[in-house]
Amino acid sequence: MKKRLVIDARIIDTTTGRYCRGLLEGFGKKLLAEFEVVVLVPPGSREAWQKVYPRFKFVACDIKNYSLCEQFGLWKILRGLKADLVHFCMPQQPIGYALFGKHKIVTTFHDLTLLKTYNRDKNWLVFKIKQAIGRVIFKVALHRSAAILCPSNFTASEVGSFGKIAPEKVSTTYLSGEIPIDFSSKVCYNGSKSSSTDDGLVLPETLSPSSETPRVWDFGRNYLLYVGNQSSYKNIVRLAEAHQKLLKDFPGLHLVLASPPQKATEQNRKLFEKLKYRNVDFMGWLSNEKLEELYRDCKCYCFPSLFEGFGLPGLEAMKLGVPVASSNATCLPEIYNGAAIYFDPLSSDDMAAKIAQVLSDANLRKDLVNNGFRRVETFSWKRCAGETAEVYRRVIG
Repeated sequence: MKKRLVIDARIIDTTTGRYCRGLLEGFGKKLLAEFEVVVLVPPGSREAWQKVYPRFKFVACDIKNYSLCEQFGLWKILRGLKADLVHFCMPQQPIGYALFGKHKIVTTFHDLTLLKTYNRDKNWLVFKIKQAIGRVIFKVALHRSAAILCPSNFTASEVGSFGKIAPEKVSTTYLSGEIPIDFSSKVCYNGSKSSSTDDGLVLPETLSPSSETPRVWDFGRNYLLYVGNQSSYKNIVRLAEAHQKLLKDFPGLHLVLASPPQKATEQNRKLFEKLKYRNVDFMGWLSNEKLEELYRDCKCYCFPSLFEGFGLPGLEAMKLGVPVASSNATCLPEIYNGAAIYFDPLSSDDMAAKIAQVLSDANLRKDLVNNGFRRVETFSWKRCAGETAEVYRRVIG
């Protein structure tokens, strides 16, 4: 008789939800022969996901993350589903379900940014309260879960130290630069039409380098690109400082910031206007086609972040044949390896110097692009899903 596996994929419509979609794409027939897979998703997209992945059963779950309803309503839903194993694709979960009963749980920790960074999109007091709640939930999840999954060795080490848990309880399952299926026709940094603080973006599967599609903006192909939100830890202010220094030797160079219309984005816009920064372009919501052009035509993808758990945007840029200049912080050297040029994210001078190397050295650009293609091929959703399935089997016994 099949065991019932319930996957809490309420984040499936967000950019972090690419992880959920990647797992569903990667799970093979062997897993389906062993488990009846039930996937919890937002009500508004349940029908669409059921059509995309008909081999799984999708159940509508209209419960927000870090809400009181999550603690009681989700607990009730999970008890009703009578799962043999629950996989929480984010650490937020009903602590009652974890504490009471002999429930078998696997939890994925993507990073600890909630605890280690400040999100300018939120009221300071509200955010601090959320951090305090998150700290409690994270501790419970780490100690009551049978297994913990992390997308990088860096995150695994951070999580292990925070929770003071045995190393053998934590498994690293690398994600992929492949873009999983998305039924949306728009690029939504948070996977919905409302604001969010999730990183990155949703891209179509068909993105590929090409010079045939006409451009839809007026700064040509002479620009640096950043895609994602502009929370403080993303370090956009220093990236803009570096760009202004680059204008001395590259006077026509633009910096394009493709970011959702959030509070942090508007704060940076006003700051750059006050400082009279030149050639900084803010772009909001984009169609898939426009984003394809934006990636294809940029001189260099810049990732100045101070804290990441995996760093998907850089891999996505590499897959599209774009040279990447990256921060050397946290997990990024582990993930990008020799496929990026690295800078000190706390130094706009070093940032500018390394980006200048990419702009001025054709051989370096070629090497970065070729290394990027090779690096991306080392990651796949099939591998991630396979390793995840092995953890399921170990936990279920």
